[in-house]
Amino acid sequence: MSVPRTAYRALIPPRQPEFDAGLVEAARIGNGYTSVARMDAELQRGRYGAAMDALLAEYDFVISPTTPILPFEAGRDVPFGCEGRSWVEWCSFSFPINLSQQPACSIPCGLSRDGLPIGLQIIGARGDDAAVLSAAHCLEEVYGVT
Repeated sequence: MSVPRTAYRALIPPRQPEFDAGLVEAARIGNGYTSVARMDAELQRGRYGAAMDALLAEYDFVISPTTPILPFEAGRDVPFGCEGRSWVEWCSFSFPINLSQQPACSIPCGLSRDGLPIGLQIIGARGDDAAVLSAAHCLEEVYGVT
């Protein structure tokens, strides 16, 4: 009897050091889900995607910050002093759009008082990637963002 290969099993030692620690942790957590729990999550994702589809049938785009926090040092999944353990906990503007499968583009829109970049996220209707990229290009031209 063969053991099914899962993403987590592909990341077990001695290969784990080859991968991002956050990816290894996400795979470990995912490995604990049952197939029933996964299908329930897929159904919830589908309902959320349908709600976003309805919203974007009424509006051309949704505009939001890219993230609710300023950039922090590389090599960390959460900023120093944050009690969270996962990037999902502070990525509340972009993560849901990945789940709903709408196209999105982040463009720079300014700097913080300390000179750190701030991003603007443009979200469009599912499958309308070209419109999102066109809007991003237009905003970059209008505001002189490079």
